[in-house]
Amino acid sequence: TYMGALANFFTWCETNRPNAAVAVVVQTAASATYSPSDYRHDVANANGNFLHEFQAATRTMCEKYGRPYIDPNRFGIGFLDSGDDTSDGLHWDTSGAVRIAKIYAAETRRLADAGWI
Repeated sequence: TYMGALANFFTWCETNRPNAAVAVVVQTAASATYSPSDYRHDVANANGNFLHEFQAATRTMCEKYGRPYIDPNRFGIGFLDSGDDTSDGLHWDTSGAVRIAKIYAAETRRLADAGWI
């Protein structure tokens, strides 16, 4: 399962790299052109799971294992589509790169101020 994979990853980090700074990025949705249905909002994957469930599972597991996460969705980065900060629905264009860089910079500062890095 997805949550099981995260649990295994966090356990591995705790065992093998206890001092490593590990932060997880919560998933965002890409355009249907580039992604299967499980990465789009309100479209179930083959197992009947939705993107919002994976996003919630990521947040839950990070909180359970005491790991920080960066959630671009909190900053209005949601469903990516061509012409909305991407040139093709997946890869950031110039405006998108600036936008996501500002988000990651702010969140990295937040993590540093909290003593994570």
